[in-house]
Amino acid sequence: MTRRGLAIGALAGVALLYVAIGVAVAWRLVAPQPMAIIAHRGDLSQWPENTLESVRAASRTAADGIEFDVHRSGDGTWWLLHDETLDRTTSASGDIGSYTDARLASLTIDGGPGYRGQSGVHLVQLSSVLAELGSYKGRLIIDVKELEPEAHAAIARTIQGRPDSYVLCRSVAGASAVKAVDPGLTTIMLVNEVWHPDVDVYLADARFVPQWWQSFWADAGGTLAMFVNADTGAGLPDEMALLDEGRRWGVSFVISNRLDESLASR
Repeated sequence: MTRRGLAIGALAGVALLYVAIGVAVAWRLVAPQPMAIIAHRGDLSQWPENTLESVRAASRTAADGIEFDVHRSGDGTWWLLHDETLDRTTSASGDIGSYTDARLASLTIDGGPGYRGQSGVHLVQLSSVLAELGSYKGRLIIDVKELEPEAHAAIARTIQGRPDSYVLCRSVAGASAVKAVDPGLTTIMLVNEVWHPDVDVYLADARFVPQWWQSFWADAGGTLAMFVNADTGAGLPDEMALLDEGRRWGVSFVISNRLDESLASR
């Protein structure tokens, strides 16, 4: 082979290499990425929401992560609870902030999603859940149900340095407070809030993801996640049917009440 032929062959090889790299990069940008499945308030198919039992059960499934909600007691301790009041899910009533830790520990769960008459299930402190999940490799999403930025900062200090930890924030100020403690923590907010550099993920109801997805292309920023509800209500579509569409839209993860069905849809 002549010297010219060798040169042409070398150039063709380099060109093919660059084409292959370009195709690989472009494919990663346009191809649907796997959509992670997050257990909403634990595994509600077996245990009541926001309990040690539901979190433990979810950690033993194929879910990619677990989400749960937190409020503080009158003693300033974080407990797993969705509502500000105890009425809906426990044997007591009133604001959790008016109860001591000792009193909260004595309460039992008697309602809410996942409750099927199980006895002996109690409220649980965040510290106990974090200890339970000490070796857990999945994502951990803590929904801070208090408005104050200080509350968000307190949660950030609690999980500081923990890999794959997310904080679902009530405000941009809350997200900024989290980032001030640990920039490595991932912040989440509902999509109806303003865009902000301290917010990493925007969370939408599955039924409204298509509309919000348009703004993601327009603003070219952030990551989109969605929520699948357990109760569709009269006249509303079954949000489970939207999981495949979410994958096509490029939704990063879904927080699902219907964990078994969501995992089976993979």
